Amino acid sequence: MSSPPKPIEHVPPDEPTPDAEGWSHPNSVIAEVDPDELFEQWAAQDREDAEERAREERFSIGRHPLLLLLVFGMSCSLAYRSYPAFEGLLRADTHSDCGSVIDRALARGRGETPVAFEHLQRCELEGVVQQMSLFAIGYHELPDSQDMFEKNRGVSYVTKLNGDMVFAILPAHQPWVEGYRLKEGSLVGLEFKAKGLMIQPDQEPVYQRLAEQVRVHFQVRREAPIWIFDVTYDPWDHKMPLFTFALSPLLALLSLYGLIRAYRRQRSAP
Repeated sequence: MSSPPKPIEHVPPDEPTPDAEGWSHPNSVIAEVDPDELFEQWAAQDREDAEERAREERFSIGRHPLLLLLVFGMSCSLAYRSYPAFEGLLRADTHSDCGSVIDRALARGRGETPVAFEHLQRCELEGVVQQMSLFAIGYHELPDSQDMFEKNRGVSYVTKLNGDMVFAILPAHQPWVEGYRLKEGSLVGLEFKAKGLMIQPDQEPVYQRLAEQVRVHFQVRREAPIWIFDVTYDPWDHKMPLFTFALSPLLALLSLYGLIRAYRRQRSAP
């Protein structure tokens, strides 16, 4: 017969080892650590810390509410100032009646007050060129054209109209303008009825330099108000104001979004 199985002996855990001062510490196993791996972890942590400091120190408009307010204010101002160009594009086919320039002088002679012009008013105007003197602006877009009129495309004549302080910008490539000048030797007496844009140049930065040329060339006093009737006006020619109007609302919205984020960040800060 086989002998009975021996009972399993119970092995007690290692007793804590007392130190020199009498304190007992449980026996522990020291794990081996690869020094290269440890150094790599430290290097990675240093890189993360450096990147975090760089992000904190990097200049950002979004972290400066005053700059965001400045951008928002400038964007709104640019949108307001460039809106007339956009409005002109929307109302390109809408024209009012500015009447006749000569009738304005006759109305004053009768003691009546003529209807006032409006700045940036798109209208149809009747006028008669008063003086022989004129000056050209623009540049020849088709200098090599064989057509005597198309060769002047891009050039305009600035001349004084009879009856009021109104100066017209007439397209030099149009036969009714250049043909009359070549036939008569000047534009004096040219009668026309054309659509264009009525401008008070003191209120429109784009035309202020032209207004200075008008005052010098036609010897107009600086304090005397003048009007410029631009027959050559095309809303699509003013690409920069249109681009400004399209971009400025976007900048205003982005700066407003940044202000909201800065406010929430300040509220959530401890």
